[in-house]
This record gives sequence, structure tokens and C-alpha cells, in this order.
Amino acid sequence: MPSSRLHTIMLPVRGDGKGDAVFAHAAAIAKAFGARVRVVHCHPKPDDLMPFGAVIPAVMRSQIEGAAAGNVDLTRKQLMDEFHLQAKEQGLFVQDPEPGKPTTRFIEYEGKPADAGQRYG
Repeated sequence: MPSSRLHTIMLPVRGDGKGDAVFAHAAAIAKAFGARVRVVHCHPKPDDLMPFGAVIPAVMRSQIEGAAAGNVDLTRKQLMDEFHLQAKEQGLFVQDPEPGKPTTRFIEYEGKPADAGQRYG
């Protein structure tokens, strides 16, 4: 039976404070297999935040979109800072994939989490 090789681990993150332990586990596996950890931050499209079937005034739509964009920017910064800190602490290299070397990358995806999993998982 031919042996299989683990080469990519997808790690979805949300900014809920639970990422450190999960990242540590993914890093341990990546180091054991020389694999890559794809850290994926998924956030909704502004249109996905709008109520379905309801007419929304342009002012309210603008406010919702502005608040969502501000939240995404804040979460992105926090997650990126934590990502770089954890990558360094766990001994993963933030670079393009290299066979046998444990690497990682931060990916931002706008859309539904299921679609992010389908694309990067």
C-alpha cells in the first residue's frame, strides 16, 4: 500500500480567541509532515448582511456596510498580528510552500465559510 503524504492543513479562524491552541496543534502536525498550514479568515460579503426580502433605505444600507467594513478591518488586523506571533512561536515559516518545510500563509476570504472550505480545504 503506497504511503500518503499530508501536505496542507486548512485552519479557519474567526477572532474568537480560540485560535492559539488550534494553531499550535496544526503547527505540530505541519512540522511532523513538512506540511503547509493555510490560516483562512472568512468574513461575509456586505450583501449577505442585508435582510432578505426587505427594502432597506440607502442611508441604512450605507451604515450597515460601513460598520461591517470597520469590523472586518479591525478583526483582520488582530488576526494578522496573532498569526505572525503564533507562526514565529510555533516555528512555521511564513513563505511560499517548500517541500518538506513547515510553512504557513494567512488567507482572507470574503463569502460564506462553506465556500472558503471548499476552495482552500
